[in-house]
Parts: sequence; C-alpha cells; structure tokens
Amino acid sequence: MADRIRVAEVAPDVVAQAIESTYTYLIPDGMDIGVGYAVLVPFGSQVVAGYVVETRETRLLDLPFDPSQIRRVQAKIDGMSMPRNLVETLQFISDEYLAQLGSVVSAAMPPGIRSRVVATYTVVEPKPAARLTPAQRETLRFIEENGGSVTEQKIAAAKSLAKSSVRALVKSGYLMKSVSMAKDRSARSSMLRLSDPDSIEQFLATAKRKPAQAACLIALQSAQGVVFSPAEIKALANTTDSIINKLVEAKLLIEADQQIARTSKAPKLNDEQAAAANELADSILNSQGSKFLLFGVTGSGKTEVYFRAVAETLSAGKQALYIVPEIALTAQVVSQLRSRFGSVVAVMHSAMSEGERLRNWRRIRNGEAPVVLGARSAIFAPLENIGLIIVDEEHESSYKQDNVPRYHTRAVAEHRALITNATLVLGSATPDVETYHRAQTGQLRLLELTKRATKERLPDVEVADLRENYRNKVPSILGQELRAAIEDTLLRNEQAILFINRRAYASSLLCRDCGHVPHCEKCSVSLTFHRATKRLKCHHCGHEERAPETCRKCGGARLRTLGLGTEKVEEAVQKEFPEVSVSRLDRDVAQRKGAIEQVLTDFHEGRTSILVGTQMVAKGLDFPRVSLVGVIAADTGLFIPDYRSTERTFQVLTQVAGRAGRHRPGRVVIQTFQPDHPAIVFAAKQNYRDFFESEIADRGDAGYPPFVRLVNIVVSSADRSVAVGVADDISKHLKRIESMTLVGPADCAIERLKSQWRRHLLVKLPLHERTSLVNLPHSLAKQKNVTVKIDVDPGSLM
Repeated sequence: MADRIRVAEVAPDVVAQAIESTYTYLIPDGMDIGVGYAVLVPFGSQVVAGYVVETRETRLLDLPFDPSQIRRVQAKIDGMSMPRNLVETLQFISDEYLAQLGSVVSAAMPPGIRSRVVATYTVVEPKPAARLTPAQRETLRFIEENGGSVTEQKIAAAKSLAKSSVRALVKSGYLMKSVSMAKDRSARSSMLRLSDPDSIEQFLATAKRKPAQAACLIALQSAQGVVFSPAEIKALANTTDSIINKLVEAKLLIEADQQIARTSKAPKLNDEQAAAANELADSILNSQGSKFLLFGVTGSGKTEVYFRAVAETLSAGKQALYIVPEIALTAQVVSQLRSRFGSVVAVMHSAMSEGERLRNWRRIRNGEAPVVLGARSAIFAPLENIGLIIVDEEHESSYKQDNVPRYHTRAVAEHRALITNATLVLGSATPDVETYHRAQTGQLRLLELTKRATKERLPDVEVADLRENYRNKVPSILGQELRAAIEDTLLRNEQAILFINRRAYASSLLCRDCGHVPHCEKCSVSLTFHRATKRLKCHHCGHEERAPETCRKCGGARLRTLGLGTEKVEEAVQKEFPEVSVSRLDRDVAQRKGAIEQVLTDFHEGRTSILVGTQMVAKGLDFPRVSLVGVIAADTGLFIPDYRSTERTFQVLTQVAGRAGRHRPGRVVIQTFQPDHPAIVFAAKQNYRDFFESEIADRGDAGYPPFVRLVNIVVSSADRSVAVGVADDISKHLKRIESMTLVGPADCAIERLKSQWRRHLLVKLPLHERTSLVNLPHSLAKQKNVTVKIDVDPGSLM
C-alpha cells in the first residue's frame, strides 16, 4: 500500500447498528467519486449502500486506526448521486438535531436503494486445492450448472443449499463475491385522466352501491383534463389497483398522452395578491434569497401567489420545491399544479409504490421535473438548482418528525434555502407564534392577504356559553344556539359539519358504587369506551378488551360513561334529528374497509346532511353545500400540559371554521365552558394579531419559545427505578453547563407508555447557543435496557 492514499468518509445506511456518523474507506485506484456519490461499502458482514460526505488524500500514518484495517469502497452506484446542497443539508440536520449522520442519510436515501443491493457469487478458475464437504460440493455444482455465476437470491431460493457452505467457499477461494445494484425492471404505466364531466356526474348520481369507485372520482373531480399515473391516483385518492381497473373498464378513467398538456390560465390577482407576487418575483429574479411569511386569511388566495412564484422560478431557469402537510397532499393540489405547469411537476408521496417513487426521484435528479410537490420528506428532493422553497400551512405539527432524525421541516427548508440562495416562502392563515415573531422582528419579510379572493366573505362566528345550559339545568351535547343553527341549515337544504377532536363514545367508564375506572395495563391512562363495538381501548398502545357489564372491582352494576367522543355526539344528533341522515368520520370509521369512501360519497352527493368528525373533517375537505360548522367542545385541547395548547386550540378552531361558507354564506357556532379564554375569543373574531400579542406576552413571562430554544430529553425503561436513576445522572451532567436552564427531571405527563416508565428533562437554551451543548456522552446516551430520546425543538412535551 502506498504512503499516501485517497479515502472517503461514508455515511452508511445502517441506522440501528452505526455508532459513528461516518466511516473511512479506501477509494480504489481508478474510481472517480466525490461528495454526494452513492456507493456500496462493506459494513461488518454485510455490503450496504451509503453516501460520500467527504473525500481526501491522506498519509497512512495519519489514519486514526491501524491502516491494515481499512476496507475498500466496493462500487459506485450510478444515477443515484445527491447534489452537494442536499449533502450539506443532511449534515446540518445531524448537527442541529443531534442525530447520527447515518440515520439522516437513511431518511434521504432514494426509494428502493436498499432492496436493490444484489450479491453475486462467481466460480473462480483455476480452482484451489482445498478439500470440500459434501454440502460445499453440492453448492459449487449448483453454481456451475447455472452458468458459473448466481445471485444471493437464487441461492436462497434453492433451500437445500446452506449459507455456511457459500461463506466457506468464498473464504477458501472457490467463489468470488461481488455486489452491485439491480436495475429497475418495473414497466412504466400508462397515464390516465378523467372522462368527460357529464359521465362522471351521471355515475356519481347512481353510484350508491359503488362507494369506493365514487370516492376515487370525487377525489379527482377537481382534476378535469389533468393526467396522472395509476400510482399517483392510488396514493392521492386512497384507492386500489382493482378500483382503478374498474373505472378504466367503465371508461370513467381513460388513457392519456404521457406528455401532460397545460390546460389552465392564471386568474387575475387582486391588489394584495399582486403586491405579494411582485415582491416574491423580485427576490427570485434577482437571486436575493429572501425569506417571507405569507400571512393570509382562509380563502385569501395564497395558492395563486405560490403559483406565480413557481412560474417566475421556471422562467429564471431554476427549480421549485413546494411542501404541504400530508393531509393537504390531495389530487386537487396536484391537479392545480399540473394544469398550470404540465409534466414538469413531480409528486413525492409515501403511498406510491417503490418503483414509482424511484422513477420520480430520478426524474427530479436528472432535471426533467423542476417542480417538486410533496409532504415532509420532500425536503430531501434531489434538486440541484433551487430557486424557490414553499412551505404551505407552515404551522402544522406534522412538519416535525417524531422518529430519528427528529428534524423540523420548516427549519431544514430555511437552511436549504440559505445555502442555495433560494427564496423561502412560509404560508399560513394561523402562523406559528415563533414564525410570526420572526416576521415582527425583521427576520422574515411579512406579506399579508387580509380578504378572501372570492366574493364570499368569512363566516359569521358565534360563541355559545355551555355554562348557561347547566345554570338553567338543561345540559345537552347540543346547546340551544347550535341546535337552532342546525335546524336553520336543514330548512335551507344545506349541510352541517360537527367537530369534536375526540373519537370513541366516552373517554372512560366509571363505577358509581366504588369509583373504579378501568386503566390500561401498559400505559398510565384510562381505557376509552367504544360503544359501537362494546370494547375498552387504549389509543396509545392499542390494548383492548371487552367492556364489562358490571364493575370488575366491586361487582356493582352502576357503570356510567365520563366525557364524550364522536360516537356519543353522533347518537345525540341522530336522536335530536331522527328524520335526518347523520354520518361519522374518525379513525375508527376509516379502519373499516370501504367505510370512509361511503361516508364521503354520501355527504358529497347530499344523501347525508350532517357529518360528525374529528380533525379529519377540519382540513382538506371542501363540500359546496356546507354552510354550518359546529364545534361541540372547544375546551378539549386547552388544558393539555403543553405550552402550545392555547396556540393549537386557536389554530384548529380557525381552520375548522374555514370549512364553512366557501361557496355560500357561512356560520360557525363554537360551544365552550371557557368563552373568555383568549384562544376562544380571538378565534371567534378571527383576529390573529390580538391572539399573537396575548400569547407572546405569556411566552415571554414563562420563558418559552421564541425567547429560548427547547430540548426535551426523555428517558424510558421497563424498570421505573432505572429510568429515574439515568434521568438523575443526565441532570447532574447537564447542571455543569452554566448557559442552560434545566427543568426537571420529572415524570412525563403520561408516566408509563407501552410498558415503559418515562422521565423527562426540559433544557432551555439561549437563542445564540448551539444545540450541541446538550449532546450526551455515549456512557449516558447508550445504556442497556434504557432508551434516551433527545428531541430538539420538540413538537410536543407529552
């Protein structure tokens, strides 16, 4: 080996096993690789894919380990390289969110790269003289009879062959093992589009017995003239190949040209939209890399401003990344982009097949699709020349990744925009308090849309004080105001949505004789009562059991329900309006095959007049006949032990109110026991600014973001004493650092979850401090029978 060698620092795709972030490999002579290249490298007894994050020339003596131990890069994976700006973004996530670089690389890997790693065994000539066992001779004969070279999968399929024999033949020199990437042999599907509108409407009017087909067409109905692949239709309409084939047979979906024609023209902007679009255009065309908050009321036309910015980006020869919350990634959004910009739009959606996602990834990497639309993971799109990044509904909690690496999409988008000099646009009708504070302090440029883009005005909002019902001794799920509003709505042959953010029938069962409440055996929570199935369930770990008819503790028969959920509301509404069809939409309904399609189809076609649901009905649904939204209990999220509970209540009330009056005058009735609470008062007035002033004052007094950064450290163990001990050790270690404030350790709000006892410490960091201060030594972070989770900028403190 020469005195000087070329080496690569590689982040391998081995999340569970890797201790270090990167590993050093020898670059073989003649192999041309650089930062961002995909490679195959040996890792333990495996060969895995990884990405090069650094290359350098070094002396053997300068290696921090025995030079004889260095292993070689086995192969370069063509067509799978990442742009340098993406590699730098992955390093940022690793540093900022205290995640191993390998885990970050794994999150950004092209789809299907793991499953395409293929090992091949080839017979070596001339053969060595080593003695072989009967099993080894049989293995060697099998490979020779198959042309002298076979894949690992083919050997595994021959069940009579032992893996140990293959390893022994490699070790003794009879076989040579090589590793490569299998080619994508999946055929490209034909493209599809909707048939003519009259045929679609005729089918929907008579499709009561075909709800799955009807639901698919309803999901695509706004996409007239737009072309989709079958995989996109499956993902966006939440349907199956079978349903798509039936719609093709019925000529309701028809084959279309692969080249997607542009079918729509840009509408005229109002003065506010035009002013916002012009500011974005200046930033894009002059490569200013400015950061904007587009703050607009629901229905104010933010989407059209985004589209003008995308058009300017394409005109400048650059690429656009358009990120939406998962729930908003609908056929409507895709069709709007496709109808405006044609085939240059690629969709990144986790529900698509692996092959389809890989094809899209390659289209993006090759520059064939300069507009990318997707949810959280689209931040890893392999775009080389980014000119614009849009994060729509930037306040959504789904932008925070729950699992390793625990990044926040908004922050990552801002960093990627920074290093590419791209324009960043964060959009919302209810911005995150931290985001709006940054706009107020000049860190973001504020663009405002204060009125709806259409002629329809914002709905009238009324707060109904539930305390009055109890004072008058007439407690009811439906207060007088909401009941009257529903009656008026039904008289006008319009529809109502009733919202409560809690599923099931009741939050618990209570024995009135002894006070016993059934609890989960694995979690520190009471079991939720589902009357429809007569089951008690834990919504955290999935445990369920049959609901008792008598108390299991004292045998008493006086069991009563506490609290309410969607089942109980549905029952009460049906009892109050027996002549009206009422449906329910929540996760329990969605789990039944075909049920969600039936509910949505019936409501869309007017066969159902009232829809009761959880947050599933609060976002992403647009029904023309809905003129009333009723909030059954606005207080349910107000007193969760999390500093964001007030903000999230305000946001969900504002968002759910936006379901009313989109196509006709609308009305919202909010029922509450807290009519004077700021979240209720300002949501009713749809007054974000006054809400912000109230909330930011509370945050400042309590020392919470945006005035500090938070890091939540959660210690979990099946043994409570172990969790307590490790949390105490971490506390002692962190107390040595003077620049941080430490709260705890204390039990988590849900002390026991999935059989794990949980303690947490909340670290408050000054804004100028690096999060690396909280990085724990290996002896504390990695211990037997204990899990230590470090969550930077946590989405929840529960």
